Amino acid sequence: MSPSSTPLVSVGVPVYNGAQFLPRALDALLAQDWPSLEILVSDNGSTDASAGIAESYAARDPRVRLMRSPVNAGMEANFARVLQSARGRYFMWAACDDWWGPQFVRRLVAALEQTPAAVVAMSAVERVDESGALVDVVRHGGAADPSRMSAWRLTMQLAGGRPYHLFVYGLYRRDFLERAFTGFARVVAADRLFICRVAMAGRFAYVDEVLHRRLVRKAPIAERYGDEAIGGLWRASFPRWRLALRAGPYLWSSPVLPPSRALWVPAVVARFLKAGMGHTLVRARRLRGRRGGSSPTW
Repeated sequence: MSPSSTPLVSVGVPVYNGAQFLPRALDALLAQDWPSLEILVSDNGSTDASAGIAESYAARDPRVRLMRSPVNAGMEANFARVLQSARGRYFMWAACDDWWGPQFVRRLVAALEQTPAAVVAMSAVERVDESGALVDVVRHGGAADPSRMSAWRLTMQLAGGRPYHLFVYGLYRRDFLERAFTGFARVVAADRLFICRVAMAGRFAYVDEVLHRRLVRKAPIAERYGDEAIGGLWRASFPRWRLALRAGPYLWSSPVLPPSRALWVPAVVARFLKAGMGHTLVRARRLRGRRGGSSPTW
């Protein structure tokens, strides 16, 4: 593409106390080989050096813009803020503790340009721990490639726990995302439920190259987000059952849901419920093992 034909890509970086890894994330975003980029950092009342770090980057690179909230308004508000401030044809959320290969944006823009029906594109992902050691690689080759799946199959795979929820950090068509994102449901795994909403409305594009590295934290979500609503959701009883029970209203209320696919919602809810029951049984067995109890023979 010539410089005059390269669409602007907006990158939203929601931050709350992310000073440890924020410089690495911003360096990786600024190193993208896509020439038309804006990076929107929204600091959510951080008590560490996050805002100062972002301010220093904004002072030396005009592609970076900092927005600050005097108090922590919650994760959802921070995600919404960067989207509402975006000007690009394409948009992505970027976690402040992740990082990306320099071709990430370019390869995903190309995937969307080549697939007009696709509303979001994502690459393969490496997940690493805080020491930098590899945890796993999430790829979707062959029959698992979401770009080859029907919307029905992809939605059911998501509800059943397959890792397509990582598309939440993919590259979206901004006009679609602004209609689709009315907020996250007040449930655990809200990103997965939101991506179900996306899958029911449009196609996915997939680049089978590892261009995204995602940090996997040791501390549980309930601990890391102890002072936010999401932490309380994970501390509640039967959080995954609550997810299943609230999935229906969230999916039915989607502004981008095709009317013919509204009939899918009960089956999607049932799949979430089945996955939640399985997760609860696995968790119960682990707890029995820690307490020295025996597993049932049936």
